[in-house]
Amino acid sequence: MEEMRLKEIRKNERKSHIEIYSNAELYKEGSWLIRPIKTVVDLIPLFDKYEEINVLDLGCGVGRNCICIARHYYDRLCKIDCVDILDLAIEKLYANADEYGVTSNICGIVKSVDDYQIKEKIMI
Repeated sequence: MEEMRLKEIRKNERKSHIEIYSNAELYKEGSWLIRPIKTVVDLIPLFDKYEEINVLDLGCGVGRNCICIARHYYDRLCKIDCVDILDLAIEKLYANADEYGVTSNICGIVKSVDDYQIKEKIMI
């Protein structure tokens, strides 16, 4: 029963996000995508001392948080894995990354957050 409910929620979520991502522009006035979420903005300065930054953005959508991070760290090695369940979201993510000049920092991955496996980074 719970699994059926979760599938229905995911189905409705997909439909809703497809509509939103089809009509809203990143960082544009009047859009809910006008700015990154406050928590992300507040956390960014905590990593200023690092030369290499690796970020995982689960449920990245069209990039409202990860593009902000990539732009802030334009002057250092910054790699962001961006995971979203929708092909459309990742397509728009890459278009937005290109528009803001951070395509090389972004790696879009189409996958459910439930199915994405976080890999441990091995330091050499």
